[in-house]
Amino acid sequence: MLNPFTPAKVALGLVNLGLLSAMLAAWAWVIYRLATRQRLLPPTPPRFVPWEGKAVLAVLLTYLGLQAVVPSLYIQLVFAPQPGVKVRAGPTHQLLVMILISLPFLALAWAILRRWSGARATDFGLELRRAPMEFFYGLMAWPILAPIVFGVNFVVLKLLKTRVPHPIEDLAGQNPSPLTWGMMFFAAAIVAPIAEEFLFRGVLLGWLSRVATGRSKPGLVVVDDLGEPVETPVAFLGLRLFLANLVISLVFAAMHGQIWPTPIPLFLLAMGLGLLYQRTGGLIAPIALHMTFNGISTLVLYLVTMAGGLDALKQELKAIPNVAPNAIVLSPVETTRSACRTLKPQNQNLDGFSMDTFPTH
Repeated sequence: MLNPFTPAKVALGLVNLGLLSAMLAAWAWVIYRLATRQRLLPPTPPRFVPWEGKAVLAVLLTYLGLQAVVPSLYIQLVFAPQPGVKVRAGPTHQLLVMILISLPFLALAWAILRRWSGARATDFGLELRRAPMEFFYGLMAWPILAPIVFGVNFVVLKLLKTRVPHPIEDLAGQNPSPLTWGMMFFAAAIVAPIAEEFLFRGVLLGWLSRVATGRSKPGLVVVDDLGEPVETPVAFLGLRLFLANLVISLVFAAMHGQIWPTPIPLFLLAMGLGLLYQRTGGLIAPIALHMTFNGISTLVLYLVTMAGGLDALKQELKAIPNVAPNAIVLSPVETTRSACRTLKPQNQNLDGFSMDTFPTH
């Protein structure tokens, strides 16, 4: 018998109602601002970062090196597999590996930029006096972008009729403990947004915007109304900045290519993240937007799981397929993991790992 009043189902209904209301209100505001020819965001001069190509290359090599080394080292230290035995990670261990890659990457990349380019926190727009307002911008960007991202995702799923689930979805189907759910939220809503925005928007888009606009140094120094020195560019080269954002967004989407067809809607999300970075001049707003996307998607997935699972809800409510959980964005480790891949357990299962004996010749 249908019971729509379980706590999880009630919470899921209230969350979905709240999210839908936020989207409608946000788009009403957008339409009003556009109709009255007002800006959605106050104009902010683009930020020109001090790091050059060699520092960016060093950061990228650090990132790729950690991805190549950490998964294999993790398997060797945790499981010490015997010769001739192949170990592949399940979703729990993929999340742990992602965290073990992302946190050292942030520390090492910051050290490289600091050492080679004299980078400061302000070069990433990390300023305490601006943080509350820019974090608010990031939160408010979610109900504006969410209908576009989720809508495109829904259409793509309908057209392609094929889908590779995210590791978090796989893990949610294994009846995870509260501690595991906490790790999932920590990885998806905190670690991944900070690591990805630091790399893609802060380092890569910041540098490519500098290259695209042909600027080797920050702009002229002027004085604002508060009498404080600020940097502003000589001209706002909108088209070149748009192209820089386009390139980095394509790279961002491609790095999530194994979770198909997620890269298609994620490209639109990346464009929004890049535009937010360029318009606010820092990482706080895009990090807030990224955190909100991942946090809400993980929350909805949690409530769906607690309510009995998506298939059960579809059958009970005769609803269309839910597309929100597929919009989760995790750290770059998910895109190039060669030593740790999600496979269905074969032969002997060992706490999330499957162990396959190599065939002999």
